[in-house]
Amino acid sequence: NQFAVDMTSRSSRKSFSSLQVYECGGGRQEQSRVTSVAWNADGRFLAAGSASSIRIVPVESLHIREPLADLRKHSKSVEGVDWHPTQKEVLASASEDATVHIWDIRASSSKLCRVIETKGPNSSICWSKDGKFLAVKIGNCTISIFSTLTWKVVSSHKFSNELSVRDMKFSESSDYLLVAGSGRVSILRISNERFKRVHAIQVACPTVACFCVQLSRNNRFIAIGAADSSVSLFDTRTLVNLETLYHHGSMVRCLDFSHDSRFIASGSEDDTIDISEVATGESIHVIESGGAANSMSWNPCHLLLAFSADVRTEYSNYYHSLRIFGAKGSDSSSSDLGNRNVLRYSHRM
Repeated sequence: NQFAVDMTSRSSRKSFSSLQVYECGGGRQEQSRVTSVAWNADGRFLAAGSASSIRIVPVESLHIREPLADLRKHSKSVEGVDWHPTQKEVLASASEDATVHIWDIRASSSKLCRVIETKGPNSSICWSKDGKFLAVKIGNCTISIFSTLTWKVVSSHKFSNELSVRDMKFSESSDYLLVAGSGRVSILRISNERFKRVHAIQVACPTVACFCVQLSRNNRFIAIGAADSSVSLFDTRTLVNLETLYHHGSMVRCLDFSHDSRFIASGSEDDTIDISEVATGESIHVIESGGAANSMSWNPCHLLLAFSADVRTEYSNYYHSLRIFGAKGSDSSSSDLGNRNVLRYSHRM
């Protein structure tokens, strides 16, 4: 009933509001904008792509300055990172140097396993949930789908204008690819290793750019973040708009669902991270990020939110931070929200 829902929201809000921000990592000095963050399949490792490298951090060492690995084979900025869905130590990275790298962090020496050349600078990457395909955004308008059996392009789509591709995610079944762009999310379906556009999800205003798209881990909801500061929630079965959240004052640049699909976090150019309950749509906590959010990722097993932001200092310059919202250990569940901290790795310019 409504009373039970209100009490649940109030309890979540109270627990989240007790959190504080803690500086950690010692303020590592480097000109390194954190562009993309991702947890691996079992939540043991966090990858952070930047202008200079990919940093791999174990979940039990989030407060320690030095990472487990610092991968530096790309010649230009790393714009996207994503872990293999079942091979838990395998990572893919997409770079502006027109290559995709496949890494295995278990290797004792060179962790680079494969280099795939693309037809232009890459800005986003994602695995299908069954690991059979790798989608890469090339330039502003093109998505190429690689088979992971042959590492050849099996399908390529060029959209009509530079706003047409902002973000992309595979469905849980790996049968569909969702592509966020100009006022809508296009749905591509795979058949015989070919992708064909079969549907589109329209947000409230068709002229507003959609910047990010995400599916809940229980496969019930699609979330779309847009330039009009909205987060729209859709039913995956009917594609009906369930609710539209307006908890930001500027465009939404990134979002993600928690591991249990109870919460959705969204990052905006209004210098905040909002955490809302999916069931009610209520905002239960706001994190002052100090700058525009670039990327975020909830841990797949615990209530640990990794996010990056460009933070302006009192001296009018920026430092680039990777932060973790959650407990200092990995024992964080949605039924126990107390005693949380926000940990920060700082990458100062």
